[in-house]
Amino acid sequence: AKDISQKKRSAEILRESQSNLEAIFQSSSEGFILIGLDGVIKSFNPIAKDMMRLNTFKEMNLGDSIYRFIPPSDIETYRKIVARVMTGERSVSDNPYPRENGEVKWFAHSMNPVVWNGVIKGTTINSVDITERKKAERNLQASESNLLAVIENTDAFIYSLDRDLRYVTYNTKL
Repeated sequence: AKDISQKKRSAEILRESQSNLEAIFQSSSEGFILIGLDGVIKSFNPIAKDMMRLNTFKEMNLGDSIYRFIPPSDIETYRKIVARVMTGERSVSDNPYPRENGEVKWFAHSMNPVVWNGVIKGTTINSVDITERKKAERNLQASESNLLAVIENTDAFIYSLDRDLRYVTYNTKL
């Protein structure tokens, strides 16, 4: 009787753990897609489905090939990336996705091997919207370019030093 109650408790703990993982997977703000060795989509969360529809204008379903969502001109490159991930590497990229209204959305994609009992069984693709970060990076670059233009186009010698009195920035008006 003790052995049976222990098995029931273990099964209950396992079910609870699976439910917790499913809740995290389904409610994450990141998109997650699981593909098998053959590139077939095994699982995905709601945000990944929405991202795929918005970025490729195609509806994603279980059993689809991931290559159905890749522009034909990029398929060979994508196959090479997947092949490297299947050998244990990780791949990270930032990709732009134009919208019909002219806006561009940026997404960071990371691909990671899925290892089970020491054997790679597939790949996860994680996606997150980084549009605001890309806008901030562009704004910072523009500010730096403007500052450099001001510094270089003045008649005065302008410089800045760090705490160790080393030059950080200076113009060429010597």
